[in-house]
Amino acid sequence: MKTNVPITLTDAERSLIANQVDRKESKRLVTRSEVVALCQQFIGGLIGEQTEVNARLDDHYHACRLYDIDPEDNHHLRGRSPGHVRGWNLVKRAAGR
Repeated sequence: MKTNVPITLTDAERSLIANQVDRKESKRLVTRSEVVALCQQFIGGLIGEQTEVNARLDDHYHACRLYDIDPEDNHHLRGRSPGHVRGWNLVKRAAGR
C-alpha cells in the first residue's frame, strides 16, 4: 500500500531533527528524503522489518558525513568549499583511510 501522509515541519523542527540525524549541533535543516527515511524506519520498527530501512538510513547518514572535516584534515581543508571537502573525503574513503 502506498501512503501519502502530509507532515508539516517548521524550520526549527527541521533543524532539531537534522541535529539528531547528524548527532551534532548544526544549522542544517533535515531534507525531505531524510524525513521519509525516518518515517520508514519508524514503521519498519513497528512491524519488525528494520534491516533494509536501517541500511538506507545508514547510507544516507554516511553520505551526509562526507561534508564533515575530520580533525586530522582540518589544516588541509580549512576555508575550502563544501564540494572540495566532499571530494577529499570520497578519495579518503576509496583509499580505505
